[in-house]
Amino acid sequence: MTTKKAVAVSAAIALALGVSTSASHAAMAKVQTVQVYISADTNIQDLWVKTLVPAFKAANPGYDVNVTFDLHGDHDAQETAKLTAAATLGKEAGCIVLNEQGEEDLFPTNGGMLIVHPIASTALFDIWVAALK
Repeated sequence: MTTKKAVAVSAAIALALGVSTSASHAAMAKVQTVQVYISADTNIQDLWVKTLVPAFKAANPGYDVNVTFDLHGDHDAQETAKLTAAATLGKEAGCIVLNEQGEEDLFPTNGGMLIVHPIASTALFDIWVAALK
């Protein structure tokens, strides 16, 4: 997996976690959906669908995972535009956008990003950093 694609996957994972947890506390009792965008080969798709997603769901009851897979990055430009729009909208909706160092950064130049409600930012940042290791 190339660095560019790894960055895109990290950003997508972070975005998905952030978006899924920006709901109100009352809504947290419902199943939350984590949206993951992956741009890679089919072996990476298999890893996510057959191993990582089931493990995440087992360790995090109340979460579902929706994987959008882009074979060989054929639609990277469109997915990047969606992530950029989501970051902007998340910021406008009161979320914070963190880079991999935990600093507020609306458009990190490298690495991933986490869009999250401030109340959940510390806990989700710790989970995200641990997942990236």
